[in-house]
Amino acid sequence: MNKIIFTCLCLLLSILTFANGDPTDEISALIGSGNPTPRKITNIQLVSEKLYVHLGYYSDVTVRYVLWNNSDSDYTNIDYAFPVDYNGGGEKYVNSRLIGDYYTESTYTLGWHDDYIKNISFFIDGEELTYKHSEEEVLKKPKPINKKDYFQEDTTGFSEEGKKSIFDEEQEQYKYDSIMSKIPDVSRRWFYTQFSIKARQSVTLEVHYSLRNNQRRAGYFPLFEKNSGSRCSLNYDFSPAQYWGDGKVWDFSLQIDVADLAIAPDFYANDYSISIEGLPLVRDKNIYSYSTQNFVFKDAAPLKINYFLINNVPVTDILNCIIPKEKYTITASSEQKNYPVSNLTDGNVETAWVVSVNSGIGEKVIINFKQPTKVSDLLIINGYHKNKKTYLENNRVQKIAVSVEGIREGWYGKMYNDKQNDELTFEADNNYQPISFECLKQHPDVSSVMMIDDDTFKVTKIELTIENITRGTKYDDTCISEIMLFDYKKFKLRDDILNDAQ
Repeated sequence: MNKIIFTCLCLLLSILTFANGDPTDEISALIGSGNPTPRKITNIQLVSEKLYVHLGYYSDVTVRYVLWNNSDSDYTNIDYAFPVDYNGGGEKYVNSRLIGDYYTESTYTLGWHDDYIKNISFFIDGEELTYKHSEEEVLKKPKPINKKDYFQEDTTGFSEEGKKSIFDEEQEQYKYDSIMSKIPDVSRRWFYTQFSIKARQSVTLEVHYSLRNNQRRAGYFPLFEKNSGSRCSLNYDFSPAQYWGDGKVWDFSLQIDVADLAIAPDFYANDYSISIEGLPLVRDKNIYSYSTQNFVFKDAAPLKINYFLINNVPVTDILNCIIPKEKYTITASSEQKNYPVSNLTDGNVETAWVVSVNSGIGEKVIINFKQPTKVSDLLIINGYHKNKKTYLENNRVQKIAVSVEGIREGWYGKMYNDKQNDELTFEADNNYQPISFECLKQHPDVSSVMMIDDDTFKVTKIELTIENITRGTKYDDTCISEIMLFDYKKFKLRDDILNDAQ
């Protein structure tokens, strides 16, 4: 009956494609064609191509070409086109698949999204070039929905009020799916620029851009669940560069940098976490590399990079989602004068709430909301993270009980009180790692708990009780650096949309 998925699974899919650019004909450049006609220039040889890809929440791409005019004629104002492919809608479509939209914008944002492609730039011998772009072209259209699949629930035995509720639910789902079905799976935008190469001279052409991974979430999920993330896929098409010279590059090299994907050193050691097809790359720590000579573009298989993105919540989205401290009060069973409980919500990991009563065991933090509030997650940064010395010398929490009180909306809008209990645990070791907001999900001193199991629950009170601690090397004070509370926004996704995207 209910087609909205209720699950804690974080299922996200990203498919990005980018490619080598090519010289194009004058008419295509003049009109900014979304499907340009390539121009073969045999006198300009592609001597070198160095491709660097930095994987992450945004995938940063840098391509550096060395082009040599092997003729006695100047080539002036060569029209050059570079394609960038991306997921999601554009000018003509509804866009709701970016993870940032889920946190910071309407689910039904219309039109082109400037965050699809960012920081694009072209340089010739270090001098920045102007560029223009085409309208988008849809490369892979989505499958339309069938209205016959809706409004078929058996309402036998239901009251008129119950039948209306079922119909309204079906109507809402149909409207939502109708919007989602218009989003293209893959769209393309061409970027046009011009440059010149004098006779018997070479130039260095550089292209830089960032692609935002298209990310979606299913149902209700903890933002910082350590094992959740995004399945991402990037493709690189070498074939457009075949229109330079003899269709090959004399020296070719590729580096793929995975350093920012996770702070766990061996996380990307297996094929499930990352796989690369198309070229026989060699891994050295966080760098995958490949180099060769006389690389033939026409015969080259597309580069396919698949990886699991763990740290998929950028700092901007974290900050945008934090519930303002003005919406609640925070107190503690005890505190020290210079380390009050207010330090927990000051946004500074170099301050801490510090307690020494019973080594902190049994001490409480109480959060009371001024109005019932939909809270998605509570996150704790454990220990005194001012520096390594303060972290190791003081106690840290090992286990903390979480009690949540609130009100829940029942059938036909009836409200009733509800309560749930949970706990957070932290690793009991003495390995200090500075806090990185880019990698919160992987940090051993960061743990979170989901506050709600559906969107009918509003929190009125949270009580945290320290149950176990990890002893410091010098002091008997137990410290917590920060508590963050995150706002909840509803995001619905049908399983058939997820399957289609896969």
